[in-house]
Amino acid sequence: MRLPDVLRWFPGRRVLRSWAFRTGAVKWWWRYRHLIDSKYRQAPPATDLVDPHREQLWSLIAPFNPQSVLEVGCGDGANLALLARKAPHVRLDGVDLNPLALDIARQRVVAAGGMLGTLQPGSADELPVATASVDVALSDAVFMYLPPATAIASLREMRRVATRAIVVHTFSDDTLPTSAVIDGNWVHQLPTLTALAIPAASISLHPSALTTSPRWREFGTVWVVTW
Repeated sequence: MRLPDVLRWFPGRRVLRSWAFRTGAVKWWWRYRHLIDSKYRQAPPATDLVDPHREQLWSLIAPFNPQSVLEVGCGDGANLALLARKAPHVRLDGVDLNPLALDIARQRVVAAGGMLGTLQPGSADELPVATASVDVALSDAVFMYLPPATAIASLREMRRVATRAIVVHTFSDDTLPTSAVIDGNWVHQLPTLTALAIPAASISLHPSALTTSPRWREFGTVWVVTW
């Protein structure tokens, strides 16, 4: 077993992760995740297993008839690969903190026959993307790691670059008065968060199709924001 794989089981890793997600150090965590997770140094799988929630995300994006989609926090491109297969005519852009993950994402989009746009390093709250340059901005399992102030800034950035809609998949609980850390991840009160970021926006909430863990079954939500 290689050292990075051993470090994945290091007892202090969970404590470090929790601390990183509660602070601005979350950016550091994702930028250097490849040091403890060997998958970012491996070639993408020949066949991607499609989780039901990826199909769900596409079902919510498709009605907007996009010609371009930007995924914020695209990681190693599992969502982009699905979009490439579903809509090879759609330009696929991505932003992620980890350059090794972006390299794998490029391979996946090309292998799936998609229209590869620009995949570049950057953070959700300071997107290196031109204003009104994409039709739909997507984020999957990113906001659960963002403190409220960063989440609000990220929503504003997604609104800045997208012309038709924002689709976000994360943890949400509308019974909360505000955002809270639950079991080491941020759970947001999405209507309040969105109202602060994008006044007068319209929101529709959908239970997540991702049910592989109790946390996702309880808090998993996809919310679609239009204006």
